[in-house]
Parts: sequence; structure tokens; C-alpha cells
Amino acid sequence: MATVYLAIGTAKVGTTAVQSFLRENEKNLEKQGYCYPFMDLGLEGRLFNRNAHFLIYAAEDVADREEKKEKIAQVRESGFQILDGLAKEFPNIIISDELIWQRSSKKPGFWKNVKAQFEKIGCDV
Repeated sequence: MATVYLAIGTAKVGTTAVQSFLRENEKNLEKQGYCYPFMDLGLEGRLFNRNAHFLIYAAEDVADREEKKEKIAQVRESGFQILDGLAKEFPNIIISDELIWQRSSKKPGFWKNVKAQFEKIGCDV
């Protein structure tokens, strides 16, 4: 069973620096059994280092309510599918996005839901 480490933080605590360090040291981390994956989910390029964005993705560019719900579900499912595959290869996976800190408090049951989704793919958080 893989362990997922979720790195989040409030603004200005160094989350971006941690993400940059992890991205720059991907190969060294992998040698130690840790993966900081690039999550190719078709999201904006500026999220290159923020690989946990799928957890709080809001589809702000989509106007139609139903289309927005579908897009959010698609991005989230794709993120968990990628992690499911990685969990078979790596004992430790690190994901990060500082917006989780802000948005999770606005979504009732967010952490319980996220934990359940990770359990479905056989990962501890």
C-alpha cells in the first residue's frame, strides 16, 4: 500500500519553494522510493508544480453548471487514475497545492471525501 503525502499550506509559508525543490529533484526522490508526479490533466501550464490541484479544481472557465460539474468530476477521476497507477510503482507519493488550504474549508466533508477516494485506490494519506 502506497502512502500519499499531501503538502499544503497557507499563503507565504514556502509551499511554492517546496514544490520547486521537489520538481527539481524528481530523479533523486525516485531513487529513494518517492514520487512527485507531473499530473498531465490538461490544466493550465502554470500549475506545473502544483500536482494536487485536481483535488480542488473548480472549472472556472466553464459557464454551464452541468458541464462544469462534469469537467470537475473528469479532472478529479483522471487525477486519481494517475495516482492509482503510480501507487503500484512507488511506495511514497507526494502531491501539493496551496489552494487546498483555502478551498477545502468551503467544501463540507472535503477531507472525509478525499480520504475515502485515496482508500479506494489503496493509498494511505
